[in-house]
Amino acid sequence: MPIPPPVYVEPGGCEVSQLSYLGGLQDEVEHLRHTEVNKRLYARRKETIERVFADLKEKHGLRWTTLSRQKMTMKVIFVFSCMNLKKWPIGYGS
Repeated sequence: MPIPPPVYVEPGGCEVSQLSYLGGLQDEVEHLRHTEVNKRLYARRKETIERVFADLKEKHGLRWTTLSRQKMTMKVIFVFSCMNLKKWPIGYGS
């Protein structure tokens, strides 16, 4: 039987429950995160994932904005699409 999520009361008096998508497996996930294999994988993260966001910020002007949220969202989608199109030929070995 799963453990019910904790409930707390917000300052306004509303009860809020904290649901987790892990369903009570937090301890197991935390243990797996500290294995040697996962430590090596996480160390490579800064070489790949975080590098993409750094390029977006520096090369494509996404560090600061004066645009509305809607326009900025469209710009981010466009820039990500262009970056994916640039990588497409590399992924297929041509």
